[in-house]
Amino acid sequence: YWQNTADYDLRARLDPAASLLVGTGTIHYTNASPDSLPRLVLRLSQNLHRPEALRNRPVYLTRGIAVTRLAVDGVAFSDTSGTPREGQFTEQGTVLTAQLPAPLPPGATATLDVDWALEV
Repeated sequence: YWQNTADYDLRARLDPAASLLVGTGTIHYTNASPDSLPRLVLRLSQNLHRPEALRNRPVYLTRGIAVTRLAVDGVAFSDTSGTPREGQFTEQGTVLTAQLPAPLPPGATATLDVDWALEV
């Protein structure tokens, strides 16, 4: 039995005039699996509130969370609307998928730097 882990350091500030929560964070993701990981997946739970999101209960609507910057081990990733290639990420619903330049080996740790904004 194994379980991958993630340690977070998040910082955020509230902008009441713009109704935004703006943040930045560092995530240390450790691959405890026996397999190399070609991609990392982040859950963007707040995207449940986007008008086009699939859900099974009523929720208030917002623009969801906007990832404005993603870097893995210091390498900036670009956003794409299609299937991500190496060094790209895409958002589909509440899932962000980042395609790594090289697979993350078993026991290794990747450092993700993320900037984001959330309408509140």
